[in-house]
Amino acid sequence: MLTDGASFGLAPNEGAEALVLEQLHGLPKALRIDSVSLHADSAGREVVVVRGTVKRFLFSQSFAYTRALTLHPSKRPGYPEEVIVAEPAGPASVVGGDIRVFSAALDAAIVAGVELVMNDIARQVADGNLFLNKASFPATLVTVTGIAVHPEPGNVGQSINFQGVYGGTITGGLVTTATGGLLRAAARR
Repeated sequence: MLTDGASFGLAPNEGAEALVLEQLHGLPKALRIDSVSLHADSAGREVVVVRGTVKRFLFSQSFAYTRALTLHPSKRPGYPEEVIVAEPAGPASVVGGDIRVFSAALDAAIVAGVELVMNDIARQVADGNLFLNKASFPATLVTVTGIAVHPEPGNVGQSINFQGVYGGTITGGLVTTATGGLLRAAARR
């Protein structure tokens, strides 16, 4: 284990929104996305607000789509890129233009973007801890045992707390961890 836990502050405009926005660019052309914001709510959920316009025939209407997500560690073996999983929590909130026909596509893009953000943060924490432990390799395999998000006072960002961050890499059929331990990987040929 690299660390029992780590806290990470995420303020607006630190790049997380850009990763989510990148995923939203694949939506149907009838939707134009103007902005994305992320924050945590008091229930410990990640909340994404997407603002934009929807074009219907000759008219355009602005909308705000708010989606709450629960975050938890991935439990699927064999998916090293999946560290944190995001899942929709309850119904989304829509203000303005009717975008119900796009809600599944919006949700999928939002989930993919938030997972990119959270997985990147978890990898940065693991890499930082490997560096502090003088390991000579990056964390290509990362797992966490828990994650919690909390709003910062004044709604100026959020605090992300990881519990039990593990990291290592596979080299030549061996799993190497920061504590110097070697575990034989099951090699099937």
